[in-house]
Amino acid sequence: MLIIGCDLHARYQEIAMLDTASGEVARRRLEHENGEARAFFANLTERAQAGGAYIDSNVCDNPS
Repeated sequence: MLIIGCDLHARYQEIAMLDTASGEVARRRLEHENGEARAFFANLTERAQAGGAYIDSNVCDNPS
């Protein structure tokens, strides 16, 4: 199984993947505009769990 962590940005996302069977770790930057991120997740051929984080920069830049 793959465990995928996603750091979401407006134009791209960075992912880190762990293959639990082999112990292999990989990192990638996936672009949104050209469809790379959508294609990556659509083409997964094995079971995967994914989680992500997104922080709205407007919230961070303008604290109350």
